[in-house]
This record gives sequence, structure tokens and C-alpha cells, in this order.
Amino acid sequence: MSDVVVPADLWEVDAQAVVVSWLYRDGAVVKQGQVIAEVMIEKVQFDIVAPSDGVLHHKIPANGTFDRGEAFATVNAE
Repeated sequence: MSDVVVPADLWEVDAQAVVVSWLYRDGAVVKQGQVIAEVMIEKVQFDIVAPSDGVLHHKIPANGTFDRGEAFATVNAE
């Protein structure tokens, strides 16, 4: 299992992030490096990629918020 987190270097301040949209549904099979979500931190939008191949599981819904270092999804090996 791989946690999906926003890289620490993208967080300039201790602000919450928002999941703008999921590009794959919960339970979808994804490949490492595919863009799986768009998140926004302090009015800047970032594409987040799958850290490994496997099945995507959302922990935070679209428009939901999460904190720095918090996993907002997981990718489980098939």
C-alpha cells in the first residue's frame, strides 16, 4: 500500500489543502506517474500523481480538506 500525500516542498505555509477533483473514481486501477487528483493549496492548484501501480482508494472526497502530511488517498497493489 502506498499513501498519496502532497510533497512537502509544495507547502509554503501551514494551510489546509482542498481536493479540487479526482481524475479517477474510487476503486480505479492506476499506474505509477498518472495524474490522479488536482489539489489546491493557498490558491495554487497542483496535479498529484499515483506513487505506484494499483487500486486507488479516496480518503478525502472532492472539495474535502486535509492537512500537511496527511494521506488523502492510498494506492493498494492489485
